[in-house]
Amino acid sequence: MNLYLDWAAAAIPETRLILRETQQACTLFANPSAVHCLGNDARDALERARHTCAQSLGINPERLIFTSGGSEANQLALLSVLTRLPHAEISVSMLEHASVTALLPRLERLQVSVRHIPVNARGFITPEAVRATLSPRTTLVCVSAVHSETGAIQPLPAIAHVLAHTGTRGRSIQLHVDAAQAFGKIPLNLYMDLPRIEEHAQENNAPQTPPGYPAPTAQRALTYSVAISGHKIGAPRGIGLLCAHRSFTPFVLGGGQEKERRPGTENLAGALALAACVREGAFFRTLHTTPEGPTPHTKPTAPAGLRSVRARTCAFVRALSDLPRVQLVPATRKEDEAHFSPYIVCCAVQDASGEALVRAFSDAGVCISTGSACSTKKGGVSTRLLRALGVESRATRGVLRFSFGPHTTAEDLDRVLTLFRTLLQKL
Repeated sequence: MNLYLDWAAAAIPETRLILRETQQACTLFANPSAVHCLGNDARDALERARHTCAQSLGINPERLIFTSGGSEANQLALLSVLTRLPHAEISVSMLEHASVTALLPRLERLQVSVRHIPVNARGFITPEAVRATLSPRTTLVCVSAVHSETGAIQPLPAIAHVLAHTGTRGRSIQLHVDAAQAFGKIPLNLYMDLPRIEEHAQENNAPQTPPGYPAPTAQRALTYSVAISGHKIGAPRGIGLLCAHRSFTPFVLGGGQEKERRPGTENLAGALALAACVREGAFFRTLHTTPEGPTPHTKPTAPAGLRSVRARTCAFVRALSDLPRVQLVPATRKEDEAHFSPYIVCCAVQDASGEALVRAFSDAGVCISTGSACSTKKGGVSTRLLRALGVESRATRGVLRFSFGPHTTAEDLDRVLTLFRTLLQKL
């Protein structure tokens, strides 16, 4: 039986929920923008889905825009910078998804100045590194909530603290967050003031500030936009969300859909399925399960389900680090495990080809990857990033990413370790 451990690329679909909501959308076939009664019914269903997703984030539903996925949401946010010309400037971390990095050369040709934020050897974008890239012209800073390759949880509250105290009167610096690997998987509440965000993270046993960096103390709420991908949590492909910045001005124009912020007839079936995954999906059930059982996702309780996932992953990380010729990525992962997503583990194998190992795992019925699906098409994780994370030069070609879902068991991980030992002996 095949074992799927590439959940960070695409989650196993919540088939029951998708089929149920697709059938519902088929009965609500009218265009949600139509003013007749059937259009009103479709629009009401769309707004209920929007409200469900907004509630899970703790934000006003008015800020949510349905998109075709996380990539479009990222690009809508970045393209909005073009409405702030001339002389716009942005800072982008070197951990960003290809939907962000591929757009940067075009933005530069359109007179947007781009500064790159380096990552430290532990896998984090530090507040100090962000501050060093800022200037009086900076309008946007882009940092992923969770790095899609290593699983490192970035210190968003501490970064927001820097931005809140750097913006000038009448002009704040927008923080754009790619939350594709965070939404539904780790606590992520964006409505609260910054001190409350940090407190919420601590209550849920998911620290947001790396070791050695102070917790933020700013009293102002975070100025942000957030990109979310539906198929990372079991919704169908082709649906996502952009939590728009308050001053968001669309660069792409057309119809009046999504309050004139994103043209094109809305994907009602996708929106309903995404909302169903938020209400009933396995990732959210795991995130919001307490010792007494599931609770509403608005209640700030310690997620026992997430602690169980983290315990399994910690054991896997320890066993992985003991394998010959295998190096964790970053090398310090064991020391900082509480600051990594329990759903992603990255390692590198000395004197080996990551692609060859992925094929060998696949031949044995285990599906893993060499990195995110988008970066894999371009050769996987960049050598520059790997060296920054402390990976030895002889291991940079042998990168593997294991990514888990809410149904992954300890027995599954034991099977992977047994197979990995066998493959290493054959190298």
